[in-house]
Amino acid sequence: MAINPFIYEQYDKISDLVFYLGRNVVLKFTVLLAKYTDEYGRRFFHKEFEYNSKNADMPLITIKREYEYYLSLENVKNDELTGLKEFIKIGVEDIMLVKQGLNAATKWFTDPEYKDLFVIHQNQLIMGMKLKTIEIPLYGDKWIGIDPIIYTYHEECSPGVRLYLSNPNNFVDMYLNKFMGLVYTINCFNMYLAAQSMLAYIGRPEFGYNIVSFTEEGRGGTTGSEGVSGVAGRYIPGTNKDKGNFFTQMRDLDGKS
Repeated sequence: MAINPFIYEQYDKISDLVFYLGRNVVLKFTVLLAKYTDEYGRRFFHKEFEYNSKNADMPLITIKREYEYYLSLENVKNDELTGLKEFIKIGVEDIMLVKQGLNAATKWFTDPEYKDLFVIHQNQLIMGMKLKTIEIPLYGDKWIGIDPIIYTYHEECSPGVRLYLSNPNNFVDMYLNKFMGLVYTINCFNMYLAAQSMLAYIGRPEFGYNIVSFTEEGRGGTTGSEGVSGVAGRYIPGTNKDKGNFFTQMRDLDGKS
């Protein structure tokens, strides 16, 4: 059997394609497994800290996780006509603005105020009102725009929506049901729980991975004051399938008594 050449800390991110909007535009959800800073470089999301406690007769260990997650609207490839390829990040701080804008657009199809927005004239569906584009401003001069349109597919016309990605020339057209599916997805999406599910999918490393020790013994880790980071990928010495972590050591001791 071949040995897996990869280590846990190599994995940088995990993402799901949540919803396909059309015209190479997708809604994705991403969890970043590492953080980059000028001071510390790349810091993996899983860290462990070992310390002595007056409330226990053995060293204790705390697991700390630090990760970022976000939704994104993006082109999966450059647009054939314009060459544009956009990435719009929707973080926790943006989600309420996006929900507000999308929900406002749904009123075009449900509120009596807009009953004349789509009308039949000479057996053709036309726009009976001219509305101002709904613009959702986001971080980094990014924005999402929403317009009502006549959606045409195979010569059949129906009410629809045009979604702009930070540029009037970069857009995706959706028929009404597709747009309502996007609204439902955004409104119901729990970003924190989705992140937990994805982290559970990749699993956790062995106990003792990426550990920092504050005990006098050191236990093979890095000793020091709070805030000192451990060596990347470091294990407690002896951690393998047979013994080395606390639970297997206790099991071995019970067997010898």
